[in-house]
Amino acid sequence: MERHKLSTPVKWLFGAAVVVAAALLLWWASGGQLWGELFSDREKFRQTVSSAGALAPAVFVLLLIVQAVLAPLPAPALAAAGGYMFGPFNGFILTWLGTLAGGVLCFALSRILGRRFVERNTRFERLNRYVEEHGAIVIFILRLIPVMSFDAINYAAGLTGISF
Repeated sequence: MERHKLSTPVKWLFGAAVVVAAALLLWWASGGQLWGELFSDREKFRQTVSSAGALAPAVFVLLLIVQAVLAPLPAPALAAAGGYMFGPFNGFILTWLGTLAGGVLCFALSRILGRRFVERNTRFERLNRYVEEHGAIVIFILRLIPVMSFDAINYAAGLTGISF
């Protein structure tokens, strides 16, 4: 089965559209606040999400997805805020859904936009073969390292030949 490959300009346009859409969604979800303002104050974050009423869980999940794609935002703080706002069980479920969707999006963006560039690098071949053979173990070990960003791991995994 032949895979359809997108041209480089289409990939860049797709990537730019995703970033702009994420920024607009974050701006909309934060009530027009800058994301730095929103995430720097736990109470402001709680008020913003709570102000969405019945859509608060969806806004929270959306913010987790945006956090994953934009990476500099504090995921553990958001997870704690989820437990605080929605209770331990519902907060866990919502956090899990948001981080899972964000991780999948990071992996997909990296695979779509960056894989072809990495495939051309001959120094990368050996590492790529190793990750293809032992990918689950490599990802598991990397996630055990406290200073490793899960978002960075998701992006890096998308650059390798590891299966989804």
